[in-house]
Amino acid sequence: GRMCGLAIHVNLFMSVASARPEVSSAERGSHWPNVLLLLEEAVEVYDGQQLLVTAVSNLGGDQPHYMFELYRVDEANDADGASDSQFRAFLGKMSFPE
Repeated sequence: GRMCGLAIHVNLFMSVASARPEVSSAERGSHWPNVLLLLEEAVEVYDGQQLLVTAVSNLGGDQPHYMFELYRVDEANDADGASDSQFRAFLGKMSFPE
């Protein structure tokens, strides 16, 4: 299929001991929106593929800024077909707010 972006759901845990988030975008009345981040170009994805998203936040300034990078994780096989490592294929970058 074609992947055009990611939907982000926010859970904030204020303490390591917290069993439930103190803030969640899933709660009724939450001021945290569920955000749809679009890739610049759609990418092909297949059932069973592993995707990795890295997130970096900048909380300084008047408004927080978040950057996300999307990777496809593939296994590298040696000459005998045995899996000996993994590598990441960069698929795109998204940010919020844009």
